[in-house]
Amino acid sequence: MCTSTISNIGAKLDNHKDLFPEGPAPADQNVQLSDGSVVRCEQARSFMDYYCRKYSFGQPNIDIICSRRSIWEAVMSVGGRRIGLGSGANEEAARTSCYLDVTKYLESCDPELWKNYLETAKTDNNPGMGPKVAFEASPSSKDDITSPPKEIFRFRATSFKK
Repeated sequence: MCTSTISNIGAKLDNHKDLFPEGPAPADQNVQLSDGSVVRCEQARSFMDYYCRKYSFGQPNIDIICSRRSIWEAVMSVGGRRIGLGSGANEEAARTSCYLDVTKYLESCDPELWKNYLETAKTDNNPGMGPKVAFEASPSSKDDITSPPKEIFRFRATSFKK
């Protein structure tokens, strides 16, 4: 069985216009809300970040599990409570389905929250995310940060032997 836990998921949007893309999206990558809005995954992620920031929750955690039938399932938890789930043919499809499910659920519970998010998204470049932070590193430091030390792989290889 293949499992993974993904923490601190957040949309990486450089332009708030990406939240309202033009043209149709594939049917499994959007959801229609009770007010008639059609939401895509990027907007659902941003809305989730907005929700977590507004109510001072930590970032959502998504547990991803691959069943024996090769169906991937994602369960989102916020503040220790499960608030959404999704499934798909791969991890990304399950994660996308989960974000869309959570957005639909939260909007159905609190339509005003969705309306407030939409108003904020019209004027704010990052309605769901905190301010951008610049990070610069020298080429040697960048290699140290992005490449894990060889000792980690050596430890992993020896620690799981019977």
